[in-house]
Amino acid sequence: MNPGFSFLHPGLALGLIGVSAPIIIHFIFRRRARTVPFPAMRFVLLAYQKVARKLLVQEYLLLAARCLMAALLALAVAGPLWSKVVSGLVRGEKPLAVMFVFDTSLSMTRDAGGATLFDRARERADEWLGQLQGADRVGAVDGVRLTDTGVALSPDDLREKISEMRPAHAPARLPEAVSLAASRLADVQGRERMIIVFTDLQRTSWTGAVSRPDLLPPVYIIDMAGKLAPRNVAVTGLAISWKSLARDEAAHLRATIANFGRDPVARALVRVEAGGAAVAQGFVDIPAGQSVEKDFTLTEVPAGAGRVTVELQDGMTGDNAAWFHLRGGQEVRALVVDGEPGSGALESETYFLGQALNPRLYTRSRIVPREVTATGFANLPLVEYQVLVLANVDKLDAKTVERVKEFVTNGGGLLLTLGGRVNEDNYNAMWGDLLPRELRGIKTSYAGAQAGGEIRPMHIEPPAADAELHPILAVFRDPGQADLGLAEFQKYFLMQQEIVPRTRVILRLTDGAPLMVEGAYGRGKVIVFASTADHGWNDLCVHPTYLPLMQQTVQYLGNALMGEDTGRTAAGSLVEIPADSDVTGASALGPDGVVRKGELVEEEMNRRVRIPDTDLPGVYYVKLGRAGRPAPAKVDPADADRVLALNVAPEESDLGRLTPEEISARAGGKAKSLAPDAPLNPESPEALETKPLAGLMLTLLLVFALAERALTRKG
Repeated sequence: MNPGFSFLHPGLALGLIGVSAPIIIHFIFRRRARTVPFPAMRFVLLAYQKVARKLLVQEYLLLAARCLMAALLALAVAGPLWSKVVSGLVRGEKPLAVMFVFDTSLSMTRDAGGATLFDRARERADEWLGQLQGADRVGAVDGVRLTDTGVALSPDDLREKISEMRPAHAPARLPEAVSLAASRLADVQGRERMIIVFTDLQRTSWTGAVSRPDLLPPVYIIDMAGKLAPRNVAVTGLAISWKSLARDEAAHLRATIANFGRDPVARALVRVEAGGAAVAQGFVDIPAGQSVEKDFTLTEVPAGAGRVTVELQDGMTGDNAAWFHLRGGQEVRALVVDGEPGSGALESETYFLGQALNPRLYTRSRIVPREVTATGFANLPLVEYQVLVLANVDKLDAKTVERVKEFVTNGGGLLLTLGGRVNEDNYNAMWGDLLPRELRGIKTSYAGAQAGGEIRPMHIEPPAADAELHPILAVFRDPGQADLGLAEFQKYFLMQQEIVPRTRVILRLTDGAPLMVEGAYGRGKVIVFASTADHGWNDLCVHPTYLPLMQQTVQYLGNALMGEDTGRTAAGSLVEIPADSDVTGASALGPDGVVRKGELVEEEMNRRVRIPDTDLPGVYYVKLGRAGRPAPAKVDPADADRVLALNVAPEESDLGRLTPEEISARAGGKAKSLAPDAPLNPESPEALETKPLAGLMLTLLLVFALAERALTRKG
């Protein structure tokens, strides 16, 4: 069979002679008007001639429709075929075993003349699948997710699997994918084996080398990009910092925009969206091959998800946006209960604490405290407050204790500071499981073996340089901030040690004793400060660090602590969240609205929850499941325990390509780079890809039949 137009039954094509039938019938039965002279009808005759010309056009259209119907019927019966030459697979005497490896990274979504590179790859694979025979077996590997179909599928089954593949927003791992394909083919006996890789030769998809290249069958790298110009602009970085503006707090956002193309980009629009609305925008000029930074100041900071987008059609739009998440910023109403009022203001247990929470001239204060005594606290409604502070409060009646527990269970924050009025036995019995850890007794810091009764104060132990800082301590990350370790502690309560950690130690003293411990209770949080809030047992309250420490603590308990996630985690990467001892799992709501079930992983006392299916960039809302309260089937973003912003890895936006020589080196010299329409090797046979056209002919026949019917009725 030669390429071009042909027939399955050429003899039946003689039916095209039937096209003459409508023409013959037309001329035999056409209307002939008799000429009858009648001068009075001259004006009527003129009108008739206009109508006759219109009817003549209609008759010719009707004749053409009937002729085409006859021709299409004859062609459909003859079985028309359209054939084209395609490069053939390398075939010997044995059946074939072929593994297709698809680069499903973001760079394969580039536009290549009306279709993406990935769509072109699927079309090319479909051409080769059409050449396979019944005894041949095929399979496919996803180059990003490293999943495969095995090598036991028929061509039709593999077509269905390939149609379900979708590009991801993560970099491909093609050396690992080729190694996986080779391992599947290694188990196949009695067949000619080969691996065909569809990729754009992006450098970041080929990090590393193929394992065991000596065991590789022939590997053909199909270069889908070819001479396609690398044109791409991406948001490659976000940084958010907080600063004071008048008496309000503003977010300073810096976006990094990179141009990976060969041509400069002028006046690209950069837009910032937060809280579901556009809050800022500006223009940038980006030289070829360089990046620029664009700064924005958000004076009204709406909490929630946001993104920075560069409005530009560059052929690969999947990296034109970067996501972030802002939290906190709202006002916190705090009820401060003074357990030891004293005779004067300076002797009050909450004097320094009240000044720290409402410093009047402190521009970042978003806390509205109300100070009451333990007696006045009993009948106050707690629903008006987000945080409750009990300073050196020892005894409360059972009804008040239950009100406090209900307050924390429903999401309120509780700060317990201790002192001389607190008795550990009464305290443990009163609060029960609300306390993160039971109290053991008061410790006074003595030098040596209480030599001479000399008191040696303890200090706050600075966190390890590589330790993950608690959000409360984030303001102390800057070395220029005041030093927490300067404060001296003479007395403090010891707490029960934990064999299995279920609480978090925020601060320790230099002897290792916990000073500040956090625990969860219901939907709320409880923090115990093991010393006094005033100068009774320590001098922290007269140091500059006291104010930001108490501000941060109360804002954290009220879920109002300013924070952000700027998407440093790459979409498609392994996402794991540290898990406490009572965590049993997690549910994560993705940007596509689908809830993913997290998997609990335990390795050598390292418990964490692994979130699956994170290929999509965007914001993920995670709700942890705990003992007695499993992870929910639906996740409310407002009730999420963790919020993660995932973005495209910056290296995936770089369209730099490997040379064929570099590709061959990564595959041990067994890989050959080819254009999509090139034969696999000079000895590859040419094959004809044939498509039947009978269905198209019958469809056209139906269309012209309907047209003929309409013209007949009109006539």
